[in-house]
Amino acid sequence: MAGKPDKLLPSASDFMKKFAVAQAEEASKQARQHVHGIALGVVLSLLLLIYQTSHPHGGVLGQLPGTEAYRDVRPHPEARTFPGLLIWRVGGDLFFASVGQIERALKNALAEIRPQVKHVLLDMSSVNMIDVSACDELITFIKGLQSRGITVAFARVRDAVRQDMQLGGMDAVVDSADFHERITDGVSAWQRQAPRS
Repeated sequence: MAGKPDKLLPSASDFMKKFAVAQAEEASKQARQHVHGIALGVVLSLLLLIYQTSHPHGGVLGQLPGTEAYRDVRPHPEARTFPGLLIWRVGGDLFFASVGQIERALKNALAEIRPQVKHVLLDMSSVNMIDVSACDELITFIKGLQSRGITVAFARVRDAVRQDMQLGGMDAVVDSADFHERITDGVSAWQRQAPRS
């Protein structure tokens, strides 16, 4: 009988093996949960990135008093705007998914501003790329503005973006003289051409 109780109790090595298996199972379960959590985080981040790039935030710009700096007029109500001129900052890259949103925001700004806008100056400093479909859509939009008597110019266009715009046929719609290095240059050019009342 002395041997029987020993068989009922698991040996220390059996206990350690079972404990190790249980720990491995728990670690595996935790790892799967972490992997699922990480995968969910990656998916949500990608969805947020897609949304943000397809919905860039543009804005009406005005000149800060006593400077050549132009800022969004919403947080800077002291920024000076010019009657008949809309200075619009394009809020991000132009591609098939973002160009429609930019057009809608620009149309809304044109509808709200009084007196009626006669010239649009697009600040392209936030644009690092433009694809072919966005360039085509932008050309169509500009032609629509021109048919309403609204002229268009660009400021602060990066060299690579300018080259893509040229390849896309933008020069057939907007003269190369209407591409300006600085917003101030674009405003000055418009002021020289604007009829005096």
